Amino acid sequence: MRKKLESGSKDSIFSGLRWQLLGYQLSVMATILALAGLGVYLFFWRSLYRQLDDKLLTLAQSATLAVGEVEAAGEVYLNQLDEVPWRDIFNRDRQSLEWFDAQGELLAKRGSISLSAPPQVGSATLQAAQPIRTLTIAVFEDDPDAPTKAFRGYVRASQSTQDLRETQEQLQQGLLLGGSLALG
Repeated sequence: MRKKLESGSKDSIFSGLRWQLLGYQLSVMATILALAGLGVYLFFWRSLYRQLDDKLLTLAQSATLAVGEVEAAGEVYLNQLDEVPWRDIFNRDRQSLEWFDAQGELLAKRGSISLSAPPQVGSATLQAAQPIRTLTIAVFEDDPDAPTKAFRGYVRASQSTQDLRETQEQLQQGLLLGGSLALG
């Protein structure tokens, strides 16, 4: 009888310790899982924006070929064109192209996105009715005989980030669900 009491009291001592160790182990696993999920999310988020910036850069660079004509005739030139170098990669419902002179004055615009912000070289996310990712490049005169390249203006390519936001939300939900299932 005495042995039963002694073993029973040891079980109760170890039972509490067992639950405590299980709690610590679950906490460590949850922390590791959360850090791994955060790393995946940040990598994916950065990759999406890098891809968008690359796409906008390609679009802006192809639109620089029309800077001289847009400078001379503005919207009239763009309205007369059937074939433009950027036509196949441009989606006028989701993107916008803007040409600016050297002083930052708008010369012409294509697409459905309207921005009032002045051109600034580089990429940025602007808050309008919906978040817009923009990429602006400076355009210089391409005269091989000139000792220095003359600044002509800017080309800005823009696109809504709504699709990226939806993809990010789906990834967040997937990571949360996967983490919950792994722990639970």
